[in-house]
Amino acid sequence: MSKTPTTEFRITDRELIMIYRVSARGLLIENDTVLFIEYRSKDNEVYYSLPGGGQETNIDLAQTLKNEFLEEVGLEIFVGDVLLVGNL
Repeated sequence: MSKTPTTEFRITDRELIMIYRVSARGLLIENDTVLFIEYRSKDNEVYYSLPGGGQETNIDLAQTLKNEFLEEVGLEIFVGDVLLVGNL
C-alpha cells in the first residue's frame, strides 16, 4: 500500500476543489546507510520510499512522523530539522 502524498479533485455542483494530502517523511541515516521502506505496486513492481505517512487531523507533522516510524519500522525517533517542503 502506497503512502505517497496524493492530490484529489472533487467536483461539486459549481466548482472544482483540489484537496491535498499532507504527509511527513523522515530521513534516517545510520553508519552511512539510509533507511528506505520497500513496497510492491499492484503490478508487483518494487519501489522504495522514505518512512512516513499522511497527517491525521489534530496531529502535528513531528508527531505524525514519530507515529509512522513506530508503526512502519518499530523505531522511536527524535524529529530534527525540516529538510524539504514541496508539492508532488
